[in-house]
Amino acid sequence: MVTRIMGTIELGGASHADAVILGQGMAKAGAGMIELMAGSAHPDSVVSVVSQLSKLEPEVKLLVRTASSEVGAKALRAGASILEDTAVFCDEKLISEVRKRKASVLITRRPGTAGRELEFFSGRLAAAKKAKIRPANLILDVGVSKQNSPSSILPLASKLKTSGARVLITVPYGGDGAELITVAVSAAKGTDFIRARDVGLASKTAKIVGLLTPKQKS
Repeated sequence: MVTRIMGTIELGGASHADAVILGQGMAKAGAGMIELMAGSAHPDSVVSVVSQLSKLEPEVKLLVRTASSEVGAKALRAGASILEDTAVFCDEKLISEVRKRKASVLITRRPGTAGRELEFFSGRLAAAKKAKIRPANLILDVGVSKQNSPSSILPLASKLKTSGARVLITVPYGGDGAELITVAVSAAKGTDFIRARDVGLASKTAKIVGLLTPKQKS
């Protein structure tokens, strides 16, 4: 199993051209997925960035973070392969489009769910099942913070993977080596996706761990 490193681009704070250049740079640095934060960016700009990056970097998965089902649908048609659950589950037409294109849906842990993460994700998994979206097409973003260290987040990730969904974690920011430790431990544990600030360093670390970790028999 290959761990994909994910970089993030704030579209609301970058020009169209800058966003595309940033995306290409992340892809060259080893990103397997790029998260595009739509935010206040104009819908046409979001779609244009998705369209260009999907053509320039076809091997990289594009995740569009937007609560707008309209923007989500346009991004999907432009080449995005992952949308946020808040945009998908509230729109029957978009649910149908996601199933048709075999796209994935990101489910992000909400604020205020600390201590009841399994309950929260179980509810969202049930919503996905009702929408007839397969577990294999779900990505569960369990997050990570100073209060939610890798030692506590990885057991949660392991439990959630038993649902058949894939898991995404975020490495903690800091200059004390915590980022690399989290990347190394998470990759060794088989985490599917890792959101990292330094895409290049995280990618190199994950590759080294992949070479040193014995492959599990299926």
